Amino acid sequence: RVRCTTHRKSRGMWRSALTRSLSRHVRRTQPWRCASGRSPVSKGGALSFLGADRRDLAKQERRTLLRLRTLVMDGGLGEGDDLDVLTEAADQLDELFMVAFLGEYNAGKSTVINALLGDSYCKEGVVPTTSKICILRHSADANPAPRRYDDGVEEVALPVPWLDDVALVDTPGTNAIIHGHAEITERVIPKADLVFFVTSADRPFSESEREFLQRIRAWRKKVILVLNKMDLFDTDEERREVVDFVRINGASLLGASSPVFAISARKALRAKKAAHPSTDPRMGHEVAQWEESGFEELEAHVKQELSEESKIRNKLLSPLGVAETIAARSATKLQERQEVMRGDWTLLEMIDEQLASFMADMKRDTDYQKLQIEKVLQEMRRRVEQFLDEKVSIGNIFGLMDGDGFQKQLDRTIKGDTAESIDSIITYVADLVGKRARAQNAAVMEYLGRRPRHKDSIIGSLSSGNSFYDNREELMKRLRSSVESVWSGVDQHEQLQRVSAGVSSSLTQTAAVGAGATTIGGLAVAGILGDVTGIVASSGLALTGALILPAQKWQQKREFRKKIEEIRVNMDNSLDQHLERELRRVQDGILEGIAPYRRFVAVEQEKLDKHLVALTTLQKELKNLRQEIA
Repeated sequence: RVRCTTHRKSRGMWRSALTRSLSRHVRRTQPWRCASGRSPVSKGGALSFLGADRRDLAKQERRTLLRLRTLVMDGGLGEGDDLDVLTEAADQLDELFMVAFLGEYNAGKSTVINALLGDSYCKEGVVPTTSKICILRHSADANPAPRRYDDGVEEVALPVPWLDDVALVDTPGTNAIIHGHAEITERVIPKADLVFFVTSADRPFSESEREFLQRIRAWRKKVILVLNKMDLFDTDEERREVVDFVRINGASLLGASSPVFAISARKALRAKKAAHPSTDPRMGHEVAQWEESGFEELEAHVKQELSEESKIRNKLLSPLGVAETIAARSATKLQERQEVMRGDWTLLEMIDEQLASFMADMKRDTDYQKLQIEKVLQEMRRRVEQFLDEKVSIGNIFGLMDGDGFQKQLDRTIKGDTAESIDSIITYVADLVGKRARAQNAAVMEYLGRRPRHKDSIIGSLSSGNSFYDNREELMKRLRSSVESVWSGVDQHEQLQRVSAGVSSSLTQTAAVGAGATTIGGLAVAGILGDVTGIVASSGLALTGALILPAQKWQQKREFRKKIEEIRVNMDNSLDQHLERELRRVQDGILEGIAPYRRFVAVEQEKLDKHLVALTTLQKELKNLRQEIA
């Protein structure tokens, strides 16, 4: 009983408190245990119920169940109480054969049990009367006192011989206003070896019953349908109609092999009580009630299901069904993770492809800009050769004799706008690196943004350390921040300075450069100027022979072309080297930023592959066990 601590709480809040209290009870790690640790359905020595010839098979099944439990725990694959359910399923092999009577409230579950036992051992009523799990088992004592356990379980021992190896479980009805009853009842389902689902003839197979049956069937339990309260109908036609309805709908949910028994438990119980102390209801004065109840067919089927061979088979198959259900759910989870991992690998491949495309695009654009520099140098060569053709001639003999004047004219011709044009191209290339770095960063961020968030995909995970999605979400947050910081660390001015410094250093090693040259274009021009002063000196030879001057002019053109080509090659190589270094700096920054993500994906893929192999092996073992048991 649950009492509200504050009288001012609303009735709705009181119900929530009740539900939470019941929830705490039904979710314990070791349910249905008394202070001594004994389960109310355990019986003597280990596996004594099964017999020596089946113990090895049961032990193999137990080992398989516990290995599955370890896998579910290590992989963070469990839902709710799956770990406890697997533990209990393994322990279930040591316990009595459990027959559970399930259904909605007021379907007559308690009356059906009483009719089977021959007396009113379970409380009956038109309102929800069973508020706890009641386990009925055999006792040689005439009137043993009921025993109550934690978690809302009551054990009643009865002097009914056929209960020697069997425990009947009466459960609270589902779909009652007391929602905690459903939680208690559903806690029984995985432990049941055989399920009798009782539905009332006045509301057969309601939508809520269909949903409840699907949950029962999900645990792969053997289910027998009991259609109670057939005495509510007056004609055979009405009875046939409702029986056909239940049979058709039952077959769609449970398969054609699930039998349907149409009964009146109330009439059967009345007949058995009238025959007391005889166990034969035909010995009393309510024989007609017995014949009208249809209970004899159900009773015969119960005896068949409780035969030694049938009990052993179902006792071994029941935990197996639990394991198969949890294994199937685990396989679904692993497949979902596999899909996520495929997306992660695709993302990494896309980033790698983007980076490769980034480098290729920059290489293509850099090559194009180098062609522009070559055009600038070729234009300078054209101007100089034109100058030489015009100025180094006999007709300009007086101009050649003015050495300083000639040198200044030549310097101006060489310089032109060469330095400014080259500097403009270099600045553009360095700026292009920055723009492409920003675009590349944006592309990576866009891809990261496309990845789904899965933080809330697993509810009630075992621990944050085992949650695949929680770990992944946290890593993705750090990854986005890390990649975003790559661009924030890219300083375009510093990039230009590094490129310029590297190219300038290379140029100064190939020519004597004046102190006034400070840019790449200035250095290139200065390097050329340093090598053409000989034209002025040699021009004085024109005074000694008209034939020498044309040869000297040709020689100077050749040397000038050679020098320009040397400057061009040097600048190309230097640009390639230093621009690639800057591009690698950006690329490495992004790669370093996603390195934890790449490692995470690799580690998780390894774990996932390991879990998939282990689970596949276990599922094969479960299948082989089922075939051997069946």
